[in-house]
Amino acid sequence: MSANFSRLKRNLFYLLLIFQLFVLPVATNGQSALNLHITTIGAHIGNNPNYRFYKNALDKNGNFVTEPLIMLSYQQFLKNPRNSLEITQGLYLNANARMTGFTYFAFKKKIIHNFKNVVSVSIGPNLTYWKNLHDIYGIYTESTWAHKWLLAAELSYYYYLGVRSDLTTSLHYGLENKTIFWTIGYRFWINPMVHEKKCDCEKSWNFKIKDIPKRIKRIFQ
Repeated sequence: MSANFSRLKRNLFYLLLIFQLFVLPVATNGQSALNLHITTIGAHIGNNPNYRFYKNALDKNGNFVTEPLIMLSYQQFLKNPRNSLEITQGLYLNANARMTGFTYFAFKKKIIHNFKNVVSVSIGPNLTYWKNLHDIYGIYTESTWAHKWLLAAELSYYYYLGVRSDLTTSLHYGLENKTIFWTIGYRFWINPMVHEKKCDCEKSWNFKIKDIPKRIKRIFQ
């Protein structure tokens, strides 16, 4: 077993341990949900020096690539129902048509809630790992797998369908290096008590300019 693969397993263990240490002490209200996301296209931003190796590129510069992706996340809400912790496991075929995985741990914040509409943002460390590409790039390595730490972020919109159901669409950055994914998905509430009977947004779509400082303050409460 290569040293690189051993480091990958150790990093995955540390990430799961951090999630347990943070979630168990602070997540006391019992509210939780599962999120499923899928997509087929990845948008590669910035310079793509290896675009000529992309097997699934949709344009000559490799800016858009077919990268089928599926991700499942567990979301645990904290004492403040606007805040939650989330751990995500995902798989996709990267631009070189190689199986790639990622494990993502994030803090999620609900910033807008108006009737059936919710907007949330999240950020956290992402460990991504992929089958070695030495046969493509011509660089020999003893390791079968390679991995890299990235800072990932997500912007999500949820539409309330029922007591246990939300329809969602999200923008993700940092699941793959310099790549944006747009996903559609479904959120299933394990605990249906998470849905508030009354909107706590105080007409958050209709505030005036003078209300902006108050709204910003509420985000960090």
